[in-house]
Amino acid sequence: MNRNKVCKCSAARGKWLTFIGKEESLKIPQWEILLIEQRARKLKIVTERGIFRPYGKMKECFERLDGDFCPCHTYFVINMKKVTRMSKGSIIFENGHEAFLGKGSFARTRRQFDIYLRSIDQSSRADV
Repeated sequence: MNRNKVCKCSAARGKWLTFIGKEESLKIPQWEILLIEQRARKLKIVTERGIFRPYGKMKECFERLDGDFCPCHTYFVINMKKVTRMSKGSIIFENGHEAFLGKGSFARTRRQFDIYLRSIDQSSRADV
């Protein structure tokens, strides 16, 4: 791997994504990430604090994310904990950010979100 062109993506103990590149190094807490999208050789990471665009590959980063992240398609991943609503092709996050998916990707992701919601509901009932 050529470190000058492609960053190294890792997650320390599953809590942080770190990027070490030629021009930039950064650390992003996973719990702040809303979504990650890959366009060409760059990632677009949307967080509660802003948008980061490091060089990297989705596959490498997805392998290091915790179980709250769901792949919508090959180049798009969302953090289920941050989603408040999915309706008519759009995903609404806690902070009001909205993302859109194609019909097939939305249907698959919506099924996964429904499963996620049921698991949360069962967990909260078990706590009572």
